[in-house]
Amino acid sequence: QVCVDATVGTGDMPGRIVFSTTPDGAETPVERLRISSTGLATFSDAVLNRLLVVPDSDGRTITATESGSVFTNEGASANANFILPTAAANLFFVFICNDASGMQVTAASGDTINIGGTVSATAGNAQSILIGSSLTLVAINATEWMATSSLGTWTVT
Repeated sequence: QVCVDATVGTGDMPGRIVFSTTPDGAETPVERLRISSTGLATFSDAVLNRLLVVPDSDGRTITATESGSVFTNEGASANANFILPTAAANLFFVFICNDASGMQVTAASGDTINIGGTVSATAGNAQSILIGSSLTLVAINATEWMATSSLGTWTVT
């Protein structure tokens, strides 16, 4: 099902795509997957057996609802900056640098990033230009992002 989400204008058609299935023995479809006008995919089942990979050559602001996703800078022609949401315990994201143009992960205002004991400034960042570098960040409280895994070279500022 394709739905319009907001007011339609000239050259503007904000919408979403909804995928539904009907369970065995039922007559009514149940929403299983929704892709929003911003490209965010959400699943109705709370159990997701794998992480979603989100290639983005420009970077962008990440939302808390995307926790568990993998972000790459695939196809970047310049440094791709990914801005973390405000830290909240148990949010986590994975970043993989697969383009030498580089990628940067920036903490929200008031938050820090800690990689191997090196702590960023408030609203600081971690960046890499080494293809194959990866970084897993977990929010351990309301202001701290802790790297639980870091491969390759990441510079913390």
